[in-house]
Amino acid sequence: MPIPEDLLNSIDRLDPLPITVQKMIPALKSEEVSLGEIARIIEYDQAIASNILKVANSALYARWFQITNLRD
Repeated sequence: MPIPEDLLNSIDRLDPLPITVQKMIPALKSEEVSLGEIARIIEYDQAIASNILKVANSALYARWFQITNLRD
């Protein structure tokens, strides 16, 4: 299946991956990465960190206490 020409022409206008994603991809490929290392990468990205905390504190996961930081 050929790639549409308009898609090929616009490929140079794609935004680069955010730095968090650029750091996470190699970290997640490593079998030796720790949760602490992943937390250190994510904690500087406010959008991702807030979404993780929102899910962690949702009714589905939150049971007895509230998670206030990524390390928890």
